[in-house]
Amino acid sequence: MIAKSARHTTRCTQRLLVTVGACFFSLCTTSSYSQTRYQWQTVPKAAYYQGSYRFHRVTTTFRTTTSWLILRPVANITITAFDASGQSLGPVRISRTKPPAQKSTTNLSGMPQQVQPSTADWDPLTDDDAGGDGDGGNGSNGQLGLYKRPTRAYLRLNLGLGSETITAQGGIDSFQGSANIGSTELRGEWQPAGATWYLFAAIEAHNFQTVDSSNAQTGPKFLRATARTIVFYDLNPESRDSSGSGIGLGLGLAHSQMPVLGTTDQFSGSATLREQASTGLVIAVNVALAVNPKHAFVSTASYQPPAFNGNPKALGAMADSAWRWSWDNGWFSDFGASWQWAKFTSDQSCAVATCQNFSQATSSLYLVHGGLGRKF
Repeated sequence: MIAKSARHTTRCTQRLLVTVGACFFSLCTTSSYSQTRYQWQTVPKAAYYQGSYRFHRVTTTFRTTTSWLILRPVANITITAFDASGQSLGPVRISRTKPPAQKSTTNLSGMPQQVQPSTADWDPLTDDDAGGDGDGGNGSNGQLGLYKRPTRAYLRLNLGLGSETITAQGGIDSFQGSANIGSTELRGEWQPAGATWYLFAAIEAHNFQTVDSSNAQTGPKFLRATARTIVFYDLNPESRDSSGSGIGLGLGLAHSQMPVLGTTDQFSGSATLREQASTGLVIAVNVALAVNPKHAFVSTASYQPPAFNGNPKALGAMADSAWRWSWDNGWFSDFGASWQWAKFTSDQSCAVATCQNFSQATSSLYLVHGGLGRKF
């Protein structure tokens, strides 16, 4: 009986060892083939490919000149092709396959080579940079690289045609007039390398001239001007990098100048038009929607709450939208429409009983415009 029990124990031990060995071999085999090859069709005129992927809740951004990558299975991988000037050629369609069975190594000699444009700052990809996800990137040989977003900037000159209506009250007088105007606008945008914020600035100016309807005499000419300086926070910088689409929320300052009625004689209450200016905070939203690498819809809207900087107090709103057509070498054209509305209110007084104790002016402006810009 003792011998039989010993044989039975030996057989159980052998079976246990075989089972453990099979499990270990299975785990090793699974680890060896846990990497995935991501590949795509080569895009004509593409100088490099740029994209991002997410692994273990960490988003990693990369650039490569090859048409394939070997990574551990990752989520939400997107890749966009770019030409030598940095112009987007559009997203690429990615297919996934398992690489040939081989022993997994930390240093993958087949990793694609990085391209290093002169406008980009690069850091080598390491496990620490990628959040310790061990996705197959090799930081020691610098073959696949993380990068800081390159500095982006543009400058655009717009010419517009439209109509403006101004109504004003002050003292015992009032004014209402409309004019066809020609507008000139200069705007620009600048985003430093690696930043998720960008600076927007715009100035628009035109003349508004009054005419006496009774005798057709030309009256004084006033300069109508608005200026905005806004810092936007980029809500989705990865999308802005890959496709050119994005949305930003901003806060800044707005300056407005327009004609208002001011009393010239406190005893009679008579008033005449004169220029006044006001500066205050402005909140804004900026949207870009890329339809394809050459065409995009861009729009900016802003609102200026009442300014508490003394006389006058200003309230304003602006919105403009344009269709952008990108050319080669960074040039582009914009064609669109814009709307501006402003209201100035200031305290005034005079000795006449019928005199209003305030001066108020409202302006409404509608424009169609076209312009030429340059990306840097």
